[in-house]
Formats: sequence, C-alpha cells, structure tokens
Amino acid sequence: IGHLPPTAALEKVIISAEQLVEARLKLAMQLQQSLDPLHLLASFYRGLQAVIAVDGIKLELYNGHPDNTWLQGRHCLHSCSYRLNTGNELIGEIIFFRSKRFADTELDLLETFLCLLVFPLNNAVQYQKAVRMTLIDPLTGLGNRLALDHSLSRDLRLAQRYETPLSILMIDIDHFKSINDRFGHRCGDEVLTAVAHCLQQASRSSDACYRFGGEEFTVLLPATKVEGALIIAERIRLMIAGLRIVRKEGVVAPTISIGIASGDNSDSDNENELLDRADKALYLAKEGGRNRIQV
Repeated sequence: IGHLPPTAALEKVIISAEQLVEARLKLAMQLQQSLDPLHLLASFYRGLQAVIAVDGIKLELYNGHPDNTWLQGRHCLHSCSYRLNTGNELIGEIIFFRSKRFADTELDLLETFLCLLVFPLNNAVQYQKAVRMTLIDPLTGLGNRLALDHSLSRDLRLAQRYETPLSILMIDIDHFKSINDRFGHRCGDEVLTAVAHCLQQASRSSDACYRFGGEEFTVLLPATKVEGALIIAERIRLMIAGLRIVRKEGVVAPTISIGIASGDNSDSDNENELLDRADKALYLAKEGGRNRIQV
C-alpha cells in the first residue's frame, strides 16, 4: 500500500509522479497539525480531492469513542471500504462514496493516501481517549470535578448570553460513613455506583451528572427554572429511596439530601457563587432531617 502506483496507472488518472509526491507531502504535513479526529478527516478529505474526486467519506471508530461515526460529504451509490489497522490495533473502518465506480488505479491511489492517515488518526484517537479519562470518575463513570468545572463555566456563560435559566443540584448520600463502617468500603462503592446510575436514569438527556467528590454528586440542569429542578430532584430522591442493596450483614437502604440553586442570568453570577448557594441549600436539607430537598 505504501508504494507509489506505476507510471502507467498515474497516466490513467491524469496525475504525474511529481504531482503525487507533492500532494502526499502536503497532506502528510496537514495531518500532523491536529489531534482532533474530525479535523483530521476533514483535512484528509480536502487533500484527497486534489488527486481523486470523492463525494463523501465516512469514518467509524472501534474504540468506544462517544462520537464514533463521522461523515464528510455525502453518501452515494458506489463505495469502497477499508479497515484501518496500525499492525497492533484495529482503529476503525473508512468508507469512500462516489456517484460512479472507482477505477482500479483510483483504488491504488486511495490505498496510498490511506497510509498517511492511519498513524496520525491513531495518535488523535489515543489522545482524545486520554483526555476523556482525565474527566471521568473511574468508579461511577460520571464526570469528575474537573469536568464539572468546565461544563458549569460553559453553561453559565450560555445562560447569561441567551438569558435562559440554569439550575444545579448538589446531592449528598445520607449517613454514608455509617454505611462504610457497618458494611465495608466495597459496599460503599456499590452504593456510590447505584446512586450514580439512578442519577443518570432520572435525569433528562440534556442534563449532566458529576461526582463532586466523596459521597457528593452534582447535576447540571440547563434551561431549567427552580420549579423544573424541584421535579427532577424529587424524581431522583424517590428513585434512590427505593434502592435496596442486600448484604449478609443486612440490607442497605440509602437516601439522599438535595440542595438546589438557580442562576438569575445576571453578570454577577459565577460558578463558585452558584455552587456555594447549592451547597448551603444542601446543608439546610441535611439540617432539616435528611432525605429531603431544599432550595
């Protein structure tokens, strides 16, 4: 695949060996300038058009990337596909679309250019995977405190710009230390995981759940006023109140307390102030008897 096609093949696609070398060199340099898979695909698509007319490219990654399918251009009747492999790892599959069939000489050129894409793409995929891992709590699979800080800052700016509401839930598992003391830390981890699952199940697709730290969790509710936040908070509270984790020492029935704060779209709102208000509401909920919600 890495060799240049023979001169006769180049003549059939109306490109000289010198032009091909120049196109390969230019594309190789472009593919070294980003660690974003989508940006790499766009650069590859543009570079390929200088040599072969292609109507669309579809890339599907196999590594569990959350956005694992991208399309540049459009689907057409005719297509050819290749599995991308570094030799040690299968990265994914790439499909080329065109309204007319690819000639054998064009397929040779496609394979030649694919060699330029494989390793930069693999580097980008591994980098993005490493970045995602720094933002995920390994126990619960939720976003961690760093991810919360990024998301809250962005969502608050958007709420202020478009004058939309933003609410936040601060959640704490009641008497979590006694659960650890009585049933052990493995049971405590099981409770944390179960609570995290309930948060995801009870939240909307537009909401985002995070492990704030220890036994505390946070849920961001974009475009949500206090009234809507109360409905979601109560749904979460009831779902977790129905949890039963059976251990040989007994049954664990965790409950949570929830504090709610909402932004008022003023420029004085900031991430720390909003978190502080949610934290104060949580404190009042716990002081008021736990297993309850406080605005």
